[in-house]
Amino acid sequence: MKLKNLKFRKLKINEYDLFKDYYRKNLDKKNIFIKDKKIFNWHFRDADRYNFFISINKNKICSIQGFIPQSKYDPKLSKKQIFLSNFHAKQDVLPGLGSVAFKKLINDKVFVGSTNFPLRM
Repeated sequence: MKLKNLKFRKLKINEYDLFKDYYRKNLDKKNIFIKDKKIFNWHFRDADRYNFFISINKNKICSIQGFIPQSKYDPKLSKKQIFLSNFHAKQDVLPGLGSVAFKKLINDKVFVGSTNFPLRM
């Protein structure tokens, strides 16, 4: 696959089931975010999209990067300040896809924080 065939954007509200299938197949079948949509919505839902930056091709998700804008907890803070969560990129799609997606996500951010990385990273 070529980079030009991928779209990079936030996950749409109506794509939750597509996200859930991706997460189950590639990460964790027991994760609370795919078991309980209410918790997922509370944690990641924005006004019109989810705070998950994805790469997608032909209705198939190729990578995910969750993030939480600091303005979610304090409206005085900028949406350009984020903390990262839940990252994964399919290894068989395009070498370096995760890095490309990450750079596109943080391009206009003024602060990007993270608390840990799983061993699979």
